[in-house]
Amino acid sequence: MNEDMKTAWVEITKFYDDPTPEDFDAFLRTWQMAIKAERKRFALECIDMVAMYGGSQDLEAAIRARGMK
Repeated sequence: MNEDMKTAWVEITKFYDDPTPEDFDAFLRTWQMAIKAERKRFALECIDMVAMYGGSQDLEAAIRARGMK
């Protein structure tokens, strides 16, 4: 768990009397979905930049493979 995640969990638990393991699991799933969405957004921006300014198809394929999962 990185520092940003710890800080977010501390902030969220202020709203709970006694957070359960299920609450923590939901938090982790949400955190992971947010990270995945941000990576996808960034990958799409990179693909657009490659298309706009030129670049190798290998680079575009690598970006797609890493960011679109």
